[in-house]
Amino acid sequence: MNCETVWFQNLVKTKSKLAKKSIWTRAFVFRIVVGLFLWYLWVLNYKMVASIEGLQSFDPYQILELDSAADEKAIRKQYRKMSLLKHPDKNPDNPLAVQEFIRLTKAYNILTDETARDNFLKYGNPDGPGNYNVAIAMPRFLLQKENQVQVLLCAFFILLVVIPGLVYVNFADSTIKDEGGILLENKRVYGAEVNENMILKNVPLVLSKSIEF
Repeated sequence: MNCETVWFQNLVKTKSKLAKKSIWTRAFVFRIVVGLFLWYLWVLNYKMVASIEGLQSFDPYQILELDSAADEKAIRKQYRKMSLLKHPDKNPDNPLAVQEFIRLTKAYNILTDETARDNFLKYGNPDGPGNYNVAIAMPRFLLQKENQVQVLLCAFFILLVVIPGLVYVNFADSTIKDEGGILLENKRVYGAEVNENMILKNVPLVLSKSIEF
């Protein structure tokens, strides 16, 4: 009876001690800090991606503000009109004036040169097809422009949330268990209690000190 009483009292004390044990251990705080840092990086990446402007394709018709069916006469007329408006001497306060005028002249030269114009219409390049083509074996919807932000967000979510989460779930308990899956606290208790002088009637008392209780 005395053994059972001591066993029950020890069980109550152990449960009370575990209930009062704070979760704010160093390992837990470290994981919180790392998680917040990863989320901070994710937010920074999202803001950077959201601020990136789409790559500008060189479309001579768009630069000259012309329809693709415009003839050479209309092209020359529009170029004269826009060259007067965009000439660097007319826009001294615009730091991009020279660059815009060069693009305008290049667009005009492409559309007034028969070979360059045919190459552009056929290959999207006034110089004709390149020496080689590069293709990516990926689903088409991943490469579509309107899906770029969603695809990047999914990639960041996998890299910064899913993968770290899997690592955490699989290795989070490595600091409280040994390689055999035994709780380190139990090993400490059993190491102190279980020895050659232990008697059989004290087994329930030792078991009551296990973390599982």
